Amino acid sequence: MHALSKPTRLILTVLAMVAAMVAVPVTAQSQASAEAAVATRPLKFMNYNLCGASCNAGEFGVVDVVFRKIQEQQPDVVTLQESCRPQVERLQELLNNAGYGMRSHFSPRFFPEDGCGNSSLLNVGNAVFVRGDIRDTDDYSLAFGRTIGCVTVDFGLETRVCTIHGSPTDSDAAEEVKRIATTMFPASIRRMPLIIAGDFNISPTVPAENPAMKLMYAPEAGGTGDYWEVDQIPDDCPDCPPRMGGAPTHHEDKIDYIFVSAAHFDRQVTGRVESEGDCQVANDPKPANECSDHEILWGEADLRLNEPVRALQFNMCGFGGVPEHACATSMRDDAASATASSLLDFRPDVVTLNEVCREQYDELLSITSANGYTLHGQFTAAPDPQSTCDSSEPGNALISSTPLSNVETTPLPGDDSPSEQNNLTCADTTMRGQVVKACVTQLSDVTQARPAQAEAVAQRVNAHIDAGFPVIVGGDFQSNPDGAVLTPLYSHHGGTGKLHELDETDIQYFDSDAGGCPPVDRRCRSGEGTVPNLVLPLKLDYLFVSDDFAALDADATRSSVSSHVPLRGWATLTSGDGVPVYSGPLPPTGQNLPPTVSAGPDLSGSEGQRLRLQGSASDAEGGLTVTWTYEAGEGVDAGTTCSFGNANTASTTITCTDDGTFLVTLTANDGVNAPVSDTARIRLRNEPPLARITGPAPWSVYRAGTPVELAASFADAGSNDSHTCKVAWDDGTSDSYVPAQESCDRTHTFAKAGMYTIKLTVTDDDGGVGAAEVMVVVYDTDAGFITAGASFASPAGALAADPDSAGRGSFQFNPMYKPGDDGPVPGGGKVRFDLAGTDFNLDATELEWLVVTQDGKAATKGKGTVSGRPGYGFVLYGYDDPDKLRLVVWPLSAGPIPGETLTYDNRRTAGYDVDVAEPQGLASGSVQIHS
Repeated sequence: MHALSKPTRLILTVLAMVAAMVAVPVTAQSQASAEAAVATRPLKFMNYNLCGASCNAGEFGVVDVVFRKIQEQQPDVVTLQESCRPQVERLQELLNNAGYGMRSHFSPRFFPEDGCGNSSLLNVGNAVFVRGDIRDTDDYSLAFGRTIGCVTVDFGLETRVCTIHGSPTDSDAAEEVKRIATTMFPASIRRMPLIIAGDFNISPTVPAENPAMKLMYAPEAGGTGDYWEVDQIPDDCPDCPPRMGGAPTHHEDKIDYIFVSAAHFDRQVTGRVESEGDCQVANDPKPANECSDHEILWGEADLRLNEPVRALQFNMCGFGGVPEHACATSMRDDAASATASSLLDFRPDVVTLNEVCREQYDELLSITSANGYTLHGQFTAAPDPQSTCDSSEPGNALISSTPLSNVETTPLPGDDSPSEQNNLTCADTTMRGQVVKACVTQLSDVTQARPAQAEAVAQRVNAHIDAGFPVIVGGDFQSNPDGAVLTPLYSHHGGTGKLHELDETDIQYFDSDAGGCPPVDRRCRSGEGTVPNLVLPLKLDYLFVSDDFAALDADATRSSVSSHVPLRGWATLTSGDGVPVYSGPLPPTGQNLPPTVSAGPDLSGSEGQRLRLQGSASDAEGGLTVTWTYEAGEGVDAGTTCSFGNANTASTTITCTDDGTFLVTLTANDGVNAPVSDTARIRLRNEPPLARITGPAPWSVYRAGTPVELAASFADAGSNDSHTCKVAWDDGTSDSYVPAQESCDRTHTFAKAGMYTIKLTVTDDDGGVGAAEVMVVVYDTDAGFITAGASFASPAGALAADPDSAGRGSFQFNPMYKPGDDGPVPGGGKVRFDLAGTDFNLDATELEWLVVTQDGKAATKGKGTVSGRPGYGFVLYGYDDPDKLRLVVWPLSAGPIPGETLTYDNRRTAGYDVDVAEPQGLASGSVQIHS
């Protein structure tokens, strides 16, 4: 028994908790629990990358296509990526005029784009359309100024719908998938049914050694995540198990997905890919009649209308024999009243209480019944020689919102010392149309007795599970979660049991002293402390469930009447009719109880992010007013401010201009009793600035001695941050300076010829760094010229059309500036390359520039024919002493500079700056640079 909280008489207040989704399989129903049908709502989804900023210049032809598809298919959810704001507004207008009840949210990119016809900020982004009223919206930041846009809509259950356009590189996209699957969404969001759709920009098999999308797909589909994907079942094998993958949505790859949370949707999802059909716009660079380079992804899934089961565990410390305030006899009446008030606020389906006196148990049931909330309970005596209960009947209580039956009590082994008599009490109760076995226990305060008692609890609980019962077990186990005592109960991380604990999904405690797990595990033998002390809160109270439950989470709350705090939990029973067995609060009879208030769970996020506070307040008599306030913690930078979306509603948002720890307090006032307050802690991490170079364009060409104007800017979610810009010019010099507002513009003159990769870093006052770079070309007509007659062994993979070909590659070239040339075009010279054993050859038809450096390196760029066909660009690199060459060839239809589509490159992994080009050694001949 423990007692450490303050002796102040306060109504017990508890934090609203939030749930992280853990999809677990359903066990078979036994003769004691006939399977009940779950009410479902079929939902239809449409996802489409409009390519508005890249393909169709924001024109409305593609909008007309989407509108026609919506009219034909009548989806409940439409998610769009790379859309221009006017396109989204036009689609909403068409839907409104047609009377189709969809509402939308536009989630813009952080940086301006000019693909939509102008470069205004926040003009390109993603959009979510839902068939229903939008309750709230949130945007989460990604790399390159991209965002994930989310809305909450009522589909019978409050459901979160999000859309993403992932970053263009595989490594960044993989990191974003990891963040989405583990840490991005706060637990208050992950408790809901969740739909995440969009262009993730990564295929199901990348990277090959450990595909990132495994973190999203449920185990039944070959992943480790919590979601079904609508196209996971092969079209030609509807009875086959789900798998990672589906039909291509972008060229030959599947990079577009519609994920739904496996805890809330049936596994039998369906998906299909469809071409946009006839679509024409004036500025469309795509093939005829195509507006986008993506296909439309359709999906259907059944949402199970299954409200989460609510559970509450609390050691009331009602018969403590220690001279500490919270367990003293004088607090006994307060504990019963406060606990009853919490039950009226939370309305749990099952309650487990330890160290409760019989008179406390009777009183709290009387109070809840008088307030229109009838509970059913079983009190089990647990004699203790230290008890100070008036009735001399201390024990445990099992309470349910539906009648209990088949009650059984199992004595637990002891150590023959004059201590508590410990036991396990279980009974049948009905939850969501199913019979569930609910149990309560408390292990001994004698350390040596606990291992055998935990083993006895596990054996009896496992027998119920094997008989087909869903099981919930609550109690004070007087042990840390990662200790050996609880190994027979946990089903993971070294556990040998069959249970999960509701607070095992709270990632913020994964690296605590009570457990150590990486976030990708998504569950851990850890959790929030339930016994506060001056050093480290101890987690001693637990709510265990069998595999029949999913979307698990719990939150330790607050108490002024016990040394423990209540543990609230939610878990979704994976079948059942989903109908709550209680009604809303009814007016009380008798005394006027103070309001109950909860500031919600402690939250974490980032500076500038709009965090949703899950506060709640209730008062049976009505007339309640609520107010939010905040206080910055120690170390928060001066000038930091926070703002609430609405400081006078319990469920609202908060946004802070800098990182740090903040306390948010929700105060409720009923005008009769003293105001009641509750506080939650918010920890905000620093977000690095996003750096951007808008000029010069990549591969811009300058004459040596000519000023280069760097146009650079940055954005930072933390508007209170201060910043330092640093530019490394790649010529041995750098500039470091304080920016003017959000501009890092600078001018620099390169004295010598070369290819210079200009690197910008923007560092905020918290150490966050954003970076961007651009390469420029600097020529000097007096620097010299290059000649070569040489050959090398062309490696396999160099020629894209025939990757297996390898042979002798022969060069002849001599580009040079003639006297009087102003540049950048060389006045003379040629370039010729032949690859033996193939029909591949390059003949230069035009030279664009020549760079000759003082350290024996040269590069020239131009246009030419490949095997007699025009329309190709090339860059040729040469080193003198040791002699080396590299040739890069690409189709000009892919762009004016080399990119992802190459025709030939004998050094495909090297960079394009002449200093890092890594040309290949020669087999014969020589390279000479003449200066």
